[in-house]
Amino acid sequence: MGWVGRGRAGRESGWESGSGDALARWRVWAAEQWVNECLIDDGAPDAVRDVEGLMADLVSTLGGVEVGALDGEALMGTVLALEGLQRRLDAVKAVTIGRLDSLGVTETETGLSTKRWKAHRTHSSDTTVGRELKVARTLQRFDGFAVALAAGVVSVDHVLALAGVCNERITDTLVQAQDDLVRFAKYHRYSVFVAHLRQVAAMLDADGVEPDCGDRDTAAMGHDFEGHLHVTLELSGHNAVEIEAIICAETDRQYRGAAREHDTTGIPIPPMGVLRARAVVELIRRGAVINPNTPETGGVGQCDHHSRP
Repeated sequence: MGWVGRGRAGRESGWESGSGDALARWRVWAAEQWVNECLIDDGAPDAVRDVEGLMADLVSTLGGVEVGALDGEALMGTVLALEGLQRRLDAVKAVTIGRLDSLGVTETETGLSTKRWKAHRTHSSDTTVGRELKVARTLQRFDGFAVALAAGVVSVDHVLALAGVCNERITDTLVQAQDDLVRFAKYHRYSVFVAHLRQVAAMLDADGVEPDCGDRDTAAMGHDFEGHLHVTLELSGHNAVEIEAIICAETDRQYRGAAREHDTTGIPIPPMGVLRARAVVELIRRGAVINPNTPETGGVGQCDHHSRP
């Protein structure tokens, strides 16, 4: 039994065929799976285990659906039904992980934060678990949104948008206005809801954006198994406002250039995500060229991830 990693990621992971520690790594993985199963069997309430069985039956039933034979309204109806189920499951998961986090159970039992513990035990990314915790913590304050999520009226994206505009100056007022916000979300598209939410937050927040909190700004980057670079940047305070404006301005410039090219050659205008990526790359390259204080990097690909925070 073995798994052969391919490419750089496979070689670095130590699972490459013939690796001396492959068996040791497999034993660690097997031990983690055994502990997870014990926690589920011995710790989870009977109701949860019953639901797990029902979910297995549901997955089996859904697996029997010949999706390839569906078309038109049948496919659309299936997608909508599954989305409703997902939202209800998201609501239960948010309540559970929120309770786990508020009690500090994982720190007491394992010495790990809730985010690190779940990411470790489920082989998930910290970003994914952090997103789940943000949803959970927001719903602890906004019980109206928790009910709406459980009913399938809103999605976790609505909750994350709400979390994005909250600060200590306006959160209490937003809590009082949450029923109106849920009602608005129910009858409007997500993008319209987000625009409305930001307008409401701006009106409530007479003091402007959050003060500069540079210690809350974070950035991470890494490669996937195909060698693609993934960059995640989270900014707060005036940094968030300023950088958003800079990126939007460059994205507009990229769009105008693509539109001119389309008029001249007929080449389709790329999607907004592609234009925004081009804008970020252009800004980084431009900044590296014109900044006289940029230190020598020692060549491309010499970034030492282990020596930097």
